Amino acid sequence: MASDEEALHDYTLPTSFLREFYDPTGEYSGDDDEALFNFVAGLRVPVTIGNLALAGNEVIVAEAFHAGIPLPEAVEGRLTVERLEEIHDTLGLHAGWVVDRVIETSNQVYTELQNKIGITYPDLCEEFIPVIRAKVLATDAHYGIFRRNRNRYMSHPEAVGSIWDIAYQTVYHNDPEAKTGDPTDFKRQFGIIIGNTHDAYEDTVDPWGEYLSRPILPTPYVFEKLLDQKDYPFPHAALVGKTLRLMAHTKGIGNKKMPYPNYIARGVMLGGVEFAQGKDPDLQHNGKIDPDVHDGSNRQRAAKVNAKNRRYDNAREQISHVKLSDNQSEATLQAAMFDAIHEVTSRQVKRHMLVPVPYTTQIKYGKLFGEVS
Repeated sequence: MASDEEALHDYTLPTSFLREFYDPTGEYSGDDDEALFNFVAGLRVPVTIGNLALAGNEVIVAEAFHAGIPLPEAVEGRLTVERLEEIHDTLGLHAGWVVDRVIETSNQVYTELQNKIGITYPDLCEEFIPVIRAKVLATDAHYGIFRRNRNRYMSHPEAVGSIWDIAYQTVYHNDPEAKTGDPTDFKRQFGIIIGNTHDAYEDTVDPWGEYLSRPILPTPYVFEKLLDQKDYPFPHAALVGKTLRLMAHTKGIGNKKMPYPNYIARGVMLGGVEFAQGKDPDLQHNGKIDPDVHDGSNRQRAAKVNAKNRRYDNAREQISHVKLSDNQSEATLQAAMFDAIHEVTSRQVKRHMLVPVPYTTQIKYGKLFGEVS
């Protein structure tokens, strides 16, 4: 088996990614960068972060910073070096404040879990603290939001993380019931983190940049900063941030999203196996385990659900070609992992979702994130 460093490859996003962020359908492909970003700047809602007021191109800079997207010259050249530094410093300080709040909450959660160690939470150890921290931030992002079936929205990311974990342990340990997986296995943790956080950023972004004024921002940059703390660092924090950006299927300035096959193809090309680790169980849960509620008598609704499931099946076919590496044994493991995900999705995941493991902890947000100064 390849080492964690070999299996989890790093990658960066191209500067052209910012153009796709604002124009995911290519509606403005005839415009050069100068014209496009002039138009985008005019649509940005003025926001205040800390004591810093931002407008126009400055909002674009802030969005790119939080998304982890390099600035193209057409944007960077419009602001002085001093102003760019001021914006970056302020965004970093605000992100640090968010991280401190999340860590404070996570410490309370971990203390509560320690009282049950060996009974309810056999996997709990300090190495799982980054997982808990990521889960806390994601839960805040989805707090008060529900799915069509009236389940709280966070039940979906929890299920995606559980599907990955069960499949991973089936492949590598062949005993999902016993939960014998090593909690210090960073590849295992990566999949759990991505599963639990994959929708947090996507469900926060809006086409005008207004989301930047939210006190708690679950952006790729904030997740990366949260996971890269000196006390309990996660070794692939930067990769988590970039993968979350690739998984976000957001609306651009035309209030439209990138066509789904293009979105999947981009994720596979730039994200490889890391994108696949989060997206395949996501597609499985959306399409097979927790479909939109319809009573069957509503033909229009049923047709929409069936079309959505066909889209998800096609996306899974695109993802199925991803390989862990050129190493033959790793390629075999990849195929086995996908088979395991498909099997546990249909047969076991509902039962395993009820197993109270650390990353499915119920967070008491009424008292922890109810008021933000």
